[in-house]
Amino acid sequence: MLLDLCATADIFVESFRPGWLRGWCDYQTVRARNPRIIYCSITAFGQFGPYRDRPAHDLAVEALSGVLSVTQGRDGQPAIPGIPVADYMSAMQGLAGVLMALHRRHTTGQGDYIDISMHDAMASACANILGPRLPRSASPSRATSARPAARRFTRSMQPAMEATFVLPDRN
Repeated sequence: MLLDLCATADIFVESFRPGWLRGWCDYQTVRARNPRIIYCSITAFGQFGPYRDRPAHDLAVEALSGVLSVTQGRDGQPAIPGIPVADYMSAMQGLAGVLMALHRRHTTGQGDYIDISMHDAMASACANILGPRLPRSASPSRATSARPAARRFTRSMQPAMEATFVLPDRN
């Protein structure tokens, strides 16, 4: 039934782990039925790369992206945000991608595939806040101007998304 709906749909949005829909409702299968469809996948870390198969949800993505380090409670410790920020930001990135793909489809007549990473959406949304706290490999333009105290972090693995970011002293 889902494939029948996709045959006439304009847009298909899914947020399953990469590969979960393979063979029955993945992009290639849907596109074979409807070459004009715009297929948007939203996952924690995107469809490619070393973290693609890692499970994560909104709060985990906020923590890995460093956003929890700027959302503090009265005690100065990271606090759980009142809204699912990573979910909302990735949905907005998906919407922007879908709107651009609709414009392109109007011009070319072809559909498109959009790969949204929740982690990337958080990093781009918070680059001006977190940039000074990122390691050099993650934000070279920002890290050079950051104060040394603002660049303290503990890395459990090489990629920047594994960093635990620490806010600089406010005193």
